Amino acid sequence: MLGVVTPYRDAGVPRRACPRCSFALAPRAVADAWIDECAACEGVFVRNQLLDRFLDPLDLGGEVLAGFPGGTPQAFSGGAMYVKCPHCAVVMNRRQFATGARVVVDVCRDHGIWFDASELRAVVAFAEAGGMERAARADRERLERDDKERRVREDAPRAPFTPDPQIQSRQLTLVDAVLSLFSWFV
Repeated sequence: MLGVVTPYRDAGVPRRACPRCSFALAPRAVADAWIDECAACEGVFVRNQLLDRFLDPLDLGGEVLAGFPGGTPQAFSGGAMYVKCPHCAVVMNRRQFATGARVVVDVCRDHGIWFDASELRAVVAFAEAGGMERAARADRERLERDDKERRVREDAPRAPFTPDPQIQSRQLTLVDAVLSLFSWFV
C-alpha cells in the first residue's frame, strides 16, 4: 500500500524480548529509522548502522532530543547486570559510551547498543554539546601519554643484576652439603 511505512523487520519474524525485563520489544519509528523499544522499562536497542545518525543533531539526534523524555540516566536496579543482545542472545559487553559521557551502555559488536531509560537522550545531548570530539581528543592524549611512558620505561637504563648475598650463601652451603654426602659414597 502507498503511504504505509513498515518497520525494518518482516511481520513473520517473532518479537524479540527486552534484555532487561523480558517484555516484548516493539518497533519505534524515529524519522525514517526504526529502533526496538521496551514499553515497560523504556530501554531502546539501536542497530550499529544507525548510531552515527543518532549522534548527528541535524539528523536523528534532533529527533531524539525532541521526542524522548529527558532525565538523568540511572543504573538499572532490577534484573541482570549483564544482558543478552535481543538479536543474537550473546551476552553484551558493558562499557562507558565515550570518555566523559557518564553513560554505561551494553554493546553487541555485531548488532548494536542497548540504552536503558534516558541513556539514548543523554548520549545524544553529550554528542550535540561536542562531547564526542572532546572524548576523541582525551583518548588520543591518553594514548600518547601511555606510549610516551612506555618508551621511557623501555629506554631507561637497567641496573645490573646483583644477586642477594644471603641467597648466594645458602646456595653455597647446600652445594657443600651435597658434596660432603657424595664423599661418603666414594
